[in-house]
Amino acid sequence: MKENSRHDDLGIGPTGYSYFGPEVAENGIRRQERFICDLSHLGFAIAAGPDAISFLHGQLTNDLQNLGDGESQLTGYCTPKGRVVCIFRVHLDDGKVLLQANKSVLPSALETLRRFILRAKLELEYGNDVDSIGVVGSECGRALAELTGGVPERADGVLATGGVTIIRHTQAAPERYQVIGPAASLDPLRHELFGAWPRAGSWAWASLDVEQCQPVIFEQTTEKFVPHSLNMDLVKAVDFHKGCYPGQEIVARMQYLGKPKYRMVRARVHADSLPAPGDKLYASDKDQSIGMLVNAVPADQGCDILTTVRIEYLEGGDLRLHERSGAHVELLDMPYALDGVATGK
Repeated sequence: MKENSRHDDLGIGPTGYSYFGPEVAENGIRRQERFICDLSHLGFAIAAGPDAISFLHGQLTNDLQNLGDGESQLTGYCTPKGRVVCIFRVHLDDGKVLLQANKSVLPSALETLRRFILRAKLELEYGNDVDSIGVVGSECGRALAELTGGVPERADGVLATGGVTIIRHTQAAPERYQVIGPAASLDPLRHELFGAWPRAGSWAWASLDVEQCQPVIFEQTTEKFVPHSLNMDLVKAVDFHKGCYPGQEIVARMQYLGKPKYRMVRARVHADSLPAPGDKLYASDKDQSIGMLVNAVPADQGCDILTTVRIEYLEGGDLRLHERSGAHVELLDMPYALDGVATGK
C-alpha cells in the first residue's frame, strides 16, 4: 500500500461498495478477530449557523433539538407524501450538524433540502474534507482507545478525541466504530491501523448493516419506501412526539391508525450474481411484486440482502428474486422483533 493512499487502490462493486481484493479473500478478512473498513461509500454534509438545528429538526423524522453532544441518531428525510428521500446518521460537531448518507443519494437530498432554507440562518454544504474509516472486531475499542485517547461506551455514542470523532455503532459483538475527521487528522491513524490490521472494503461494513438490519437509501431507491417499510420506527429513526416535518401526517397515521403493509427483513438469495437495490421480490404463486430489495452484499453462499416483504408472506411462502421462477430467497433471523410477526428460521 502506498503510504498516503486512501482510496486509489480500491475496486468498486455494482452496489457502490469498495473492495481491496477478491471477494473470497475479503470474506476471509470479514471473519478475522478485528479488521479495518474503507467507508468511501459514505458522503458527508455540514449544516452550520444559528438556525441549523431548528431547520433540520423541522425537515427530518427524528428529534434533533434534544440530540446531545455525545449522541448520534438515524433520521430520515421524506417527501410530503411520506416517501423516504434519504436516511442520514447525524451528530453535533462543535455547534455544527454533521450529516452522513450513502454518496449516491446525498447530492439530490441536499439539493432538495436547500430549497426550503429560505430565510433560515444556516449554510448546508458538502463536507468535502471529511472522511471516515470503520474499525470492527473483538477488543478493537480498547486498541482504538490506546491510539486516540478513548471511545464511546454505548451504542450511537459520539466522542471527539485525538483530532477525530468516533461513533460507536453497536453495543453487542462485534464491536463496531466509525472514525471521522479531516484528512490531516485521519490519515496518520489510517496509516497506522492499515499497517497493523487486515483491511476490507466498504462491503464488509455494509454486510454488518445488513446483518443488523439497518436501512439505507440508494439513488435507485429514493422515494420508493415509507419509513415503516424500512423499519425506521423500530431502529429509532423516527420520533412520533416531535413537531411537523414533510410527510409527518402520513407517517403518524400509519403509526397510530394503520398497519404497515410491508416490513424490511434479512434474507439470503441463492443467486450467481449480486442483485441491486430496487430489484423486485416475488412469491412463486403471485404475478405481482411483493417486495423490493433495500441492500445487498456478497456472502459465502449466495448474497445476503435486506428486502421489504408484504406482511402476509413473512410467516410462509416461496419467495423469489426478479420473477416467480427466479432465484430462491431464504428468510434469516432478525436482530429485533417486527411487532410480533414471526420471521426467520
